[in-house]
Amino acid sequence: MTLEELNEHARLRRELEQAENLKAAIEAAVELKAQVITGMPHAPGYKDKLGAAVPKVLDELPLVEAQIESLRSDIARKESAIVRFIDALPDIQTRTIFRLRFLDGFTWAWIAYYIGSGNTADAVKKRCYRYLD
Repeated sequence: MTLEELNEHARLRRELEQAENLKAAIEAAVELKAQVITGMPHAPGYKDKLGAAVPKVLDELPLVEAQIESLRSDIARKESAIVRFIDALPDIQTRTIFRLRFLDGFTWAWIAYYIGSGNTADAVKKRCYRYLD
């Protein structure tokens, strides 16, 4: 397992999060809102911009959902290989560092704090990179 493969998994997870956020934004945009009826006439040239945008936005929703499913399957496939790689590591602390970084996506500083024993972010990062070399 290389650092590029591990980082690719992290990139896919970030991409999945962005796609899920986009899907949530699309769903929120097409939610029906109650029209406020004030009895006052509208200005000339008034158009319902939201109503006109809804069909365009709804056309994008299936594409985003397909992208999310594709990313989920890619992540699951890569994650199983990463889990096998991490489980084969000889040292429990090294396994913990790899699991926290490459499966859970934590920062080096948070991992160092979690590991404790006076470890710094650079120390856990170097331990990881030395093992990969």
